[in-house]
Amino acid sequence: MRDILKTILNHLEVIPKLGFKKFKDVIEYLRDGDLEEQDKLEQQLKAMGVSVVYESKEKQLRKVVREEVAKVIKGKRQTK
Repeated sequence: MRDILKTILNHLEVIPKLGFKKFKDVIEYLRDGDLEEQDKLEQQLKAMGVSVVYESKEKQLRKVVREEVAKVIKGKRQTK
């Protein structure tokens, strides 16, 4: 649920397209809803071209980026 809210917060323009008036309405909908409603909301977001990035995937991506940057820096140090 947190990942969906974070995505919507980063794309506030989708709130009316999802049928809500305010971000608070989205929070209440997800808080009172079940997993099926969360999945439905995620599918609507995907149909609009907005991808939900889940925290674990985001952390994995950051780790990969840090590792690649470290390799580049290490490579530059060795060539000096």
